[in-house]
Amino acid sequence: MNDIAKKEPYVGSVRFFKHIILLLAGLAIIIPTVIAVTLALRSDGAAGPEIVNTIHGRGIIAAPGNIDEILATEKVGDGYYTSSMNNEWDFTRWNRASSNAFVENHAGNTKTVYFDVTLDATGELVYSSPFIPVGAALKGFALDAQIPAGNHSATVTYHLVDENYENITTASVAVLLRISR
Repeated sequence: MNDIAKKEPYVGSVRFFKHIILLLAGLAIIIPTVIAVTLALRSDGAAGPEIVNTIHGRGIIAAPGNIDEILATEKVGDGYYTSSMNNEWDFTRWNRASSNAFVENHAGNTKTVYFDVTLDATGELVYSSPFIPVGAALKGFALDAQIPAGNHSATVTYHLVDENYENITTASVAVLLRISR
């Protein structure tokens, strides 16, 4: 009975505090790791833009509050196009959503557009976008064709379309595709 009475209680003991410190250290490592893995998986599997309706087999990007306007027609003059995009697109893999590719149909433009991306070295079509109404933007998309890791010069060709979604004219811009792996 003497030995039992002399034993130090676990709660409040040095051994108890050592176990608490080990538990907190373990949580300090595990929680950030779980968060990092979750964010990495979520960003790699991005769903991409919301596509509503299709015309001529090509989707149309939904911009906030313009669902009814997507199908509306607007007759305006043709003759210019303001490109609003970044010119270096980073992809972890060709079939994963880009972390920074951004193309906007600038609000000052007058026509809906879509664009095609072709590799300069081979002329291969590697991406074809949905229709992008004036004021809408496309980001977080993956390429359509397998491209090996490395830097690839490419051309973005904008296709301006009329109210019937028929091509009117084109404009081209250079872009660099960086594929990590």
